[in-house]
Amino acid sequence: LGEVMEYICQRSPLAFIAHPYWTSLSLGDILGLGYGVGIEVFNTTCQRGIGRGDSGVHWDELLARGERTLGFAVDDTHMHYDDALGGWVMVKSPNTNAETIIEALIAGHFYSSSGPSIEDVQFEEGRVTVRCSPCQAVHLISPWPGCGVTSYSAGYSGVLTEVTLPFAAEWHPVRIECVDERGNKAWTNPFWTQ
Repeated sequence: LGEVMEYICQRSPLAFIAHPYWTSLSLGDILGLGYGVGIEVFNTTCQRGIGRGDSGVHWDELLARGERTLGFAVDDTHMHYDDALGGWVMVKSPNTNAETIIEALIAGHFYSSSGPSIEDVQFEEGRVTVRCSPCQAVHLISPWPGCGVTSYSAGYSGVLTEVTLPFAAEWHPVRIECVDERGNKAWTNPFWTQ
């Protein structure tokens, strides 16, 4: 895999590891490659085809070991079944020219989604406030064992469009997942809080 990633990265400024859960890649297969900017956290075709489209565990394993890995969602449409428009990224960019979009992606100025939108994320001392489209849960995830918090454990219930969650300084990095009533997710890229 390392040779393949090296070949790709020499020819493209933006490369990421595609559908690691679907291809049964282990942490050993992807840890320390040193190439690429991210991992495919969600793939619609893999999810709808065999239920192996969410690679969040792979992503967290890389983050826990110090890899500054971004998360991309895609639909990877093959048209064998309804797999179009199921995963995408929302890029924060001053314009829509290709070079600027690629720069924003490499810098991590985007979030990924299979449904919900993330409107705003604000960190303050010991807490984070998330504004999103209507969701049933918001998770603040740290890759460290036992670290993180969900809207459920923070006392929120019902339809959520804004939540404030506590976090501890040692939880770094952290990322946010918003989950809508159908189970679709949106994922922020990691925030290094120290």
